[in-house]
Amino acid sequence: MNPDLLFAEAFRLQQRGALLEAEAAYRQLLALRPAHSDGRLNLGAVLAAAGRPLEAATEFQEVVRLNPREARGWANLGVALRKAGDPEAAAAAYEQAGRLNPDSAPLHLNLGNLRLQLGQPAEALAHFQRLPALVPDRPSAWLGIATALDDLGRTEEALAFLDQVLAKAPGLPEYLLNRGVLCLSLNRPLEAEAALRAALARDPSLAEAEYALGLARLLQGDLGGGFAGYEARWRRKDPPQPPPRSEAPRWRGEPLAGRTLLVHAEQGMGDLIQMAQLLRRIEGGTVLFQVWPPLVRLFEGLAGATRILSAGQPLPPHDCIIPALSLPLALGLKLEDLGGLGPYLHADPDAVEAVRRSLPEGSGAWTGLCWRGRPEHANDRRRSLPPGLLRPLLELPGLHWASLQKDGRAEELAALGGPLDLGSGFQDFAEAAAAVAALERVVTVDTAIAHLAGALGKPTLLLLPFAPDPRWMLDREDSPWYPSLRLVRQPTPGAWGPVVARVGEILSAAPGAL
Repeated sequence: MNPDLLFAEAFRLQQRGALLEAEAAYRQLLALRPAHSDGRLNLGAVLAAAGRPLEAATEFQEVVRLNPREARGWANLGVALRKAGDPEAAAAAYEQAGRLNPDSAPLHLNLGNLRLQLGQPAEALAHFQRLPALVPDRPSAWLGIATALDDLGRTEEALAFLDQVLAKAPGLPEYLLNRGVLCLSLNRPLEAEAALRAALARDPSLAEAEYALGLARLLQGDLGGGFAGYEARWRRKDPPQPPPRSEAPRWRGEPLAGRTLLVHAEQGMGDLIQMAQLLRRIEGGTVLFQVWPPLVRLFEGLAGATRILSAGQPLPPHDCIIPALSLPLALGLKLEDLGGLGPYLHADPDAVEAVRRSLPEGSGAWTGLCWRGRPEHANDRRRSLPPGLLRPLLELPGLHWASLQKDGRAEELAALGGPLDLGSGFQDFAEAAAAVAALERVVTVDTAIAHLAGALGKPTLLLLPFAPDPRWMLDREDSPWYPSLRLVRQPTPGAWGPVVARVGEILSAAPGAL
């Protein structure tokens, strides 16, 4: 058959979206002419569109093997490898494409985004900064500059860049959204609100702005407005885990009147520990509380929960359903409603006694320590700290220290000076609760251990980054959610030194209590 006619037919099928037929036609063409570059490029595109990125990558690799100077082959290889979950290899392919076509705006945009994904903001910034000259009429393509600057800790510069663009092209919703988010990072919630409301005025469907506006309200202690905006989390580009399959209607706070409510798990362990205290406010029905498996034993006997379910197990019959972090909105929770009820979780007494017996004898108060959270958490680079920074605390006289870090590494424990390692033995949060209850107090960063200690009523010093999670609000040392917590905040972004010094002062002044 005529290769040109075959190519034309395959391309026509591709344009129509007939992917299987197009694939067959391109393979027929390549059987006749294996070095047909456009045919192999298009076959790769068809495979990628069909959700087969590894097969697409194989075709693009053959293109660049036959012609190493084919920039389109390298660029498409980068796309396929990225979709296949290999960002490092994708970046290498993009870099090669960029060397062959240095003025390609899409290449610099893709490379910048990949470098951000790989945690390389300086390299990302170098690519993003090429875009204003390459696409001067497309400011929407320049947003990565602000993101990279913020990731580098240069948030004020990022904000100034956004303001420069908005001065020339006012009203860009994405820029207003990002301005609001950056203002939240700088603890300027009123400025954040103004930018986010302006973004929503121009694009009411912008879920990211609605969500961020909710965070701004929570940061100021407005639980009603904050949790109303927080509902937009389900419409974000990166929503929480999908809810379990259920035909039951959403519960919105109406009287249960003998019905069964399923409160389902979402987000992190600490989030569920925090929301668990609200179950006792639900009246008039049966409450099923679905939680992540490591929390099941911890929540046995929880006030307000008729039954604890492990996520992933078949759901029992229920009449209505609600995500756990939507409870505050459904209950109409206000700041003044919190606190005053004391601890709402309790460790097993026998397990607590077993931990106490395992502690080495000697005078001095035992303090639990936790220095980092999950690396996957979006804000972990700000909330966690290198354990060596805490070493001065472990050298204070009259104190004994125990690590509550579940996955504490040997080099981290060594950097701290060798605290007693309790955390590496935790099988679930019931065991963590026994350890926390056996100690005098806890010093921790913002992770699930902080929520656990607060729920147990354990005196705790919570070390917070400059821009805290909105649940901790601003300009206060206490937490309405957990009366036993005392908050110690960074005075400026990234400044852990003053936080550690302040914690040292508190512990030195009251070595046996807080």
